[in-house]
Amino acid sequence: MRKLEKVFCGRMDHGGCGLIVYVEDGEITKIEGDPESHTQGYVCAKGRAHIERIYHPDRLKHPLKRIGGRGENKW
Repeated sequence: MRKLEKVFCGRMDHGGCGLIVYVEDGEITKIEGDPESHTQGYVCAKGRAHIERIYHPDRLKHPLKRIGGRGENKW
């Protein structure tokens, strides 16, 4: 089932872009600008990259605790 959500970008670089987010089966499938928002449909590059940022396989999903010394890259 496809669902539309009107939201504002949380990045707040310049006041937050108004977004229309398309959700299918609980996952975001498309993001576009909301022409009815104060940004009149404009979405910055960071806002357009939300899908990649959220679903990227290397995204941290929980806090890491360092087990080595600083700079040793041991988590």
